[in-house]
This record gives sequence, C-alpha cells and structure tokens, in this order.
Amino acid sequence: MLVLTSLVAALKYHDDDWTPYPNSFYAKMGGVSLEELNEMEKRFCKAVDWQFHVWPEEYEIQRKLLVGAAASTASLHTR
Repeated sequence: MLVLTSLVAALKYHDDDWTPYPNSFYAKMGGVSLEELNEMEKRFCKAVDWQFHVWPEEYEIQRKLLVGAAASTASLHTR
C-alpha cells in the first residue's frame, strides 16, 4: 500500500499540471478502494510534511542503505 501511495504522490508531484489518470484508476490497479487510497494519500502527504523534493545527497544516502540491506539479505539466503 505504501508503494502505491508514494507512486501516486510522485506522479502528481512531477506532473502537477497533467494527471493522466484519476485516483480511481490507481486504486483499481492497486487492488484497493478509492476511499482507502485517498486516505492513505492524505496520511502520506502529512507524514512527509508535504515535502516531496529529495536532494541528491539524501537520495544517495538512502540508496546506499537500501543496497547494503539488499546485499545483507542476499548473503543470508546464499549460505
């Protein structure tokens, strides 16, 4: 649900002047109700304090953390 919600928010952020599909479309594709998606979108926006821009430095920090976590998980499964 978080991935769907963050994807919708990202789409709206990057295409503020043009939204190709309404939330009902994304809800249907995500397998949730429109009401659930709308509520999650509101919560997500509040949780990120309406700050959707990510600075390159912050992106790189988070990317390295994810890559490291993925590598650690992969090494556990190959033992």
